[in-house]
Amino acid sequence: MGKKSRVKTQKSGTGATATVSPKEMLNLISELLQKCSSPPPGPGKEWEEYVQIRSLVEKIRKKQKGLSVVFDGKRDDYFPELIKWATENGASTEGFEIANFEEEGFGLKATREIKAEELFLWVPRKLLMTVESAKNSVLGSLYSQDRILQAMGNITLAFHLLCERANPNSFWLPYIQTLPSEYDTPLYFEEDEVQYLQSTQAIHDVFSQYKNTARQYAYFYKVIQERFKIAWNGQLQRNSSIRRKMKFSMPLFVFAVVITLIASSDNIFTERGQYLSSTDLRMGRVTERFVASRIFDGIQDPRGLGVQVGCYRGLPVSNEQLTSLQSTDVKQTHPNASKLPLKDSFTYDDYRWAVSSVMTRQNQIPTEDGSRVTLALIPLWDMCNHTNGLITTGYNLEDDRCECVALQDFKAGEQIYIFYGTRSNAEFVIHSGFFFDNNSHDRVKIKLGVSKSDRLYAMKAEVLARAGIPTSSVFALHSTEPAISAQLLAFLRVFCMSEEELKEHLIGEHAIDKIFTLGNSEFPVSWDNEVKLWTFLEARASLLLKTYKTTVESDKSFLETHDLTPHAVMAIKLRLGEKEILEKAVKSAAASREYYTKQMADGAPLPKYEESNIALLENTVADSRLPIVLRNLEDVEEQGDLKTDEAIDAEVTENGFVNGENSLFNGTKSESENLNKEKSNRGTEAAKESSSESNDEVKE
Repeated sequence: MGKKSRVKTQKSGTGATATVSPKEMLNLISELLQKCSSPPPGPGKEWEEYVQIRSLVEKIRKKQKGLSVVFDGKRDDYFPELIKWATENGASTEGFEIANFEEEGFGLKATREIKAEELFLWVPRKLLMTVESAKNSVLGSLYSQDRILQAMGNITLAFHLLCERANPNSFWLPYIQTLPSEYDTPLYFEEDEVQYLQSTQAIHDVFSQYKNTARQYAYFYKVIQERFKIAWNGQLQRNSSIRRKMKFSMPLFVFAVVITLIASSDNIFTERGQYLSSTDLRMGRVTERFVASRIFDGIQDPRGLGVQVGCYRGLPVSNEQLTSLQSTDVKQTHPNASKLPLKDSFTYDDYRWAVSSVMTRQNQIPTEDGSRVTLALIPLWDMCNHTNGLITTGYNLEDDRCECVALQDFKAGEQIYIFYGTRSNAEFVIHSGFFFDNNSHDRVKIKLGVSKSDRLYAMKAEVLARAGIPTSSVFALHSTEPAISAQLLAFLRVFCMSEEELKEHLIGEHAIDKIFTLGNSEFPVSWDNEVKLWTFLEARASLLLKTYKTTVESDKSFLETHDLTPHAVMAIKLRLGEKEILEKAVKSAAASREYYTKQMADGAPLPKYEESNIALLENTVADSRLPIVLRNLEDVEEQGDLKTDEAIDAEVTENGFVNGENSLFNGTKSESENLNKEKSNRGTEAAKESSSESNDEVKE
């Protein structure tokens, strides 16, 4: 997708600028692996750790200079070959051409009039790079042995891309040669450019993305370069929940790194939908089949892939590993790694490029039999840039091809856009490498929870449960109206309910109707409840605003008066956008608070659902009126609990309501949109959605 990168001309080069001994490089790689596998830093220490990891990475990059695989000429030199290759293999190439659109980069330009909903582009499976094609490639033998590749389709796809790039006879070379040589994701930011993201909700995810990528590179470098041997001493045993004190020898430490690649700082979803943190995994709490949401930030592992997890000395291992490693001295090797074309050259820049290519381009498509989904790179189609709209791409199983219909009417000479999905600008910056102005789906995360010490906790939890809402969840404040969703409105209403109001929703005469309308702004619980919830939200958003080190006005002035790099502009626009959303939320909440205060003072009658015209149209069968609108929730955490009075009256302290460098996030969660849910519009652009959490806790 042209917008995701600015093309930088590279010249082919061979040989490093400085001779580096294998031992010296392995020592640096081992140091990086150890540093990236250390426990998460404490609050306020993330930047320090990031700088340390970056310093090691830069040392490695300097010593590897000149060793990466690159292509002669410019990216657009290879576009004619791409079109020829696509045409010969059954893709549609009529009605558009690849063109340069300045700031947006390369994209598709219509060469004739294209009508809205017209099928103008299709790409057969043969042209796609998928996990399945990786299994049938030179990577297949290593895939059959390596647990990480088997569990993580995204990493498999990244290595598939690297192996094919190194093969001059690769079927996919006409496609690979047209991929950007560099990207604009934070992995490519300079240190001073990353600093502009300090205090944003995105900063922790940027740190996590960088650390994860460096750790993965170090591990796979060892796999490829020295057939990674892992020696054990001692008997294997299962451990269900007790964390054991571990004595780390280097071999055991290395094994810990291998396994915690799965459990790193990322979060895990079991098949039953249970949310599990990496801490649960490291403490051996998981013994059922699980699916990792991702191994590196922004790339979604397709559901259905996974490994069985047991535990060895407090570390999670697969059941297969438990079986195969039951001797007193076991060695795990990767003999097939030496067969890869990466043996002579596998640099950090290579891995960063592959990770970024997959992260910015991968989508989920059905397997050939339609029984599950797999990851894929889709040539030609991935040249389309993003705009607001609806999903218009899908997969035709009958013809076995990816198909895209026009989002709107396009005249000859106009750029053809598609819609990537309902992503925030933080998600676009972190995972796609661009900031989208006028993003109608931009939002700021806000984490709320009912404190278990709340006297009315049990009643509030029950009302929320009936509405399909957990007692602690991550919500969003939106850039467009309405500023809050039905889910957030429902939560806040329950959060601020009195005991009598809770009883009415549990055992009252119209309890079902009241649950049904919790997220409907037309039917307040009471005027007093509305005043409380909007007062709370106003205070909450105001406190979040105060955590930023700059103001909206200063950011705007800075953008106008300074000559900034594109990455710096992107970072400042992101933090500016977050503050504008929060300011809007404060104003909206204040206006609502004033309105409902006046309604209460005037003694205005309270609208009742059971007396409304809407109720007359509803089916009278209670079970048919479930509050479905309240059930599409975001990720849940059992942290950030607070009491109403505490939240409204809390003062901003150094460690309170953290929204920036002191915040304790859980990493970027990449959410997969349900394939069946998207079948009606056959969407694959938004198959991956990412979101970042803020851990906004109130300190007493």
